[in-house]
Amino acid sequence: QTLAVDGTTTVQNLLDAISATFPTTTVALEPDGNITMTESTAGQSFTSLLIADGAANSGSALFSSNLPVTSVSGVDPDIVRATTEIYDVQGTAHHVNLELQKMNDGSWSLTATMDPSAGTIIDGQVDQIQFNSATGTFQQAGTPGIGDTNLVIQFAGVGSPQAIQVNLGSPGTLSGLTSNIGVSSVSTESDGVANGTLVSTNVDETGIVEGIASNGRRFPLAQLAVASFRNPNGLKSDGDNLYRATSSSGAMELGSARSGGRGAVLVGQLEQSNVDLAVEFTRLIIAQRGFSANARTITVTDEVLEELTSLLR
Repeated sequence: QTLAVDGTTTVQNLLDAISATFPTTTVALEPDGNITMTESTAGQSFTSLLIADGAANSGSALFSSNLPVTSVSGVDPDIVRATTEIYDVQGTAHHVNLELQKMNDGSWSLTATMDPSAGTIIDGQVDQIQFNSATGTFQQAGTPGIGDTNLVIQFAGVGSPQAIQVNLGSPGTLSGLTSNIGVSSVSTESDGVANGTLVSTNVDETGIVEGIASNGRRFPLAQLAVASFRNPNGLKSDGDNLYRATSSSGAMELGSARSGGRGAVLVGQLEQSNVDLAVEFTRLIIAQRGFSANARTITVTDEVLEELTSLLR
């Protein structure tokens, strides 16, 4: 690149010429008179600059042939990588690679990739991940459309694309992603689970019947209804611990346990008898003694009759 120099040429003309030659760099004149070039593209840079007089310059030399050149090593771009396990709607696990990279404006961008044989990522970008500069807490993330906080993946063998929400944390708290000085690292957690089968059930105090699957998931199956009566003492006993509603008891009112004055549902409990055992044992002893006395009366009467029969003989 050649710059024609005359009496009207300024240092700014020189800076503009350098910028035009190296469009990926930022050229500036420092207060100490040094010209600096900063590469704006991350990664290894091969930028090199040499300023010298042109071969046709017959005047006095404008530039010394021994210009001081200072090379300053940059730093690798801030990139943090992690792998997370994501489940599709069929319960199949897939490994998705996540890459967080710091952008020029100070925000971070998340990019998701995966093995093409396992699926195709339709939307794998989360942009404008920002942190509070004073505390390092998560502030906000996402831009409208591609770059929002949802990943959209078309898993192999699944009929339609699946949207996966990326939760980076609560704004203003340290409960999620944070930005602090030190070695960068990131851990991920997925709330998806593998396919499971029903292995057992459980009933809580409110009467909700829960199913427990082999993958650890618990889900409601049904809820037991509990009947109440305005006058429980007015119920008619049908035997076998069964009762019938009467006009005295009032109509049956169904509801859930622990509501409307209803009791709780207890699982694995044996109902205690409402009989007073001491009174019943006393009655049993009295009955046994009465039976014994009656038996002896019959015995004495039999002996008397037998004696009379002997006398008649």
